[in-house]
Amino acid sequence: MPVANNTPDGFLKLEGALHISTADELRKALANGLAEAPELVLDLSGVEACDTASFQLLCAARRSAALMNKTVRLTAISNVMVEAGVALGLPIEEITAGSTPEGTDGTEPKKRGEHGAE
Repeated sequence: MPVANNTPDGFLKLEGALHISTADELRKALANGLAEAPELVLDLSGVEACDTASFQLLCAARRSAALMNKTVRLTAISNVMVEAGVALGLPIEEITAGSTPEGTDGTEPKKRGEHGAE
C-alpha cells in the first residue's frame, strides 16, 4: 500500500513500492490531496521502489497543481526516487525543485557510486 498517511491538511506520506499495481490508489490519493488543500506535501522517505507509471503520476500531480494555482512539494526525497527520475532522463533539479532531500542536514541525496551512497 503506497499511501501510509493522508491528512486533510495536505500531508501525504508514501511508503513501500510504487508500481503500476498501486497506481490507481496513488492517483486517487494525489487527487484527493489536491482537492483538499492549497499545498500538497508528499513525504517520500519511505519509498522503496518506483516505476515509470508512478513517477509519471507524481509529475502529473505537480502539473495539475500548477493549473489549479496550488503546489505539490516533495519532502525527504529518497535516493530511490532520485534514481528513478535520473533513469527517466529528468534532471535532478526538476525532480527536487522546491523540495527537500532525504535527511535532516539539507544536503542533496548522494547518487549511486558517490562516497556514502548505497
